[in-house]
Amino acid sequence: MPEILPAHVPMPRCVIGWDGTRYRAFAVDSDGQLQIDVLSTVMDAAAATAANQATMITALQLIDDLRNALGSVNTDDLQVDVKTSGLPTGGSTAANQTTMITALQLIDDLRAALESVATDRLKVRGEDQLESIGGVLVQEKAATISGANGSVNFAAVGAGLMWHLTGIYMVDVTTATTAHQFGIWRGATQAMIHYDATARAAGIPSSTHEDFWLVAGDALYLFFVGGQVGDTCVARINGTYMAIET
Repeated sequence: MPEILPAHVPMPRCVIGWDGTRYRAFAVDSDGQLQIDVLSTVMDAAAATAANQATMITALQLIDDLRNALGSVNTDDLQVDVKTSGLPTGGSTAANQTTMITALQLIDDLRAALESVATDRLKVRGEDQLESIGGVLVQEKAATISGANGSVNFAAVGAGLMWHLTGIYMVDVTTATTAHQFGIWRGATQAMIHYDATARAAGIPSSTHEDFWLVAGDALYLFFVGGQVGDTCVARINGTYMAIET
């Protein structure tokens, strides 16, 4: 820029400025607009700066990212959708819980199959098992036979029961007999289960100690071969009876 002395102001005149040593003309651009370069400015210590704004923008972006990561944002609650979770080694998972639920269900099924559960014992139902013992079976019957070679008959085994006979005793008190026959009625079918062909005087008994099983509806009969009408006959059975579980 040319130096201008006070005594030689050019024509036409222009706006000039004093820099403390000399006058200088103001610079303009191609449109005649003033161009002012601010070399320094005195700002308050607390004034906002571009650096502070950059820090704020970073923080605001983090807040915006957080909001976008939420399932929903309402007035007083946030819904968070967890896509991944950093569980520690051995942490509980849904898969582990499913395995546990399966095992617990088996325990529950087992408990339901028991008849009862007490503090220090379990009572197990003997479903479809012959050893579900109901009690001791002891019966004695005295009868007057109604015909020659007559029999003493016991009542049929009740519903839901089985008889396990281990001993059968029979005697004709009045007349000598030539044989004793042990049999059952099963419906309309008569079946002999034991035959003793030994002749006996009156009052001399016979017995057998074998295992015989009778089911519901079976009726035991004891046949006195050689006995006469009006003879007094006595029969006795013993064993156990079973309650059939359902």
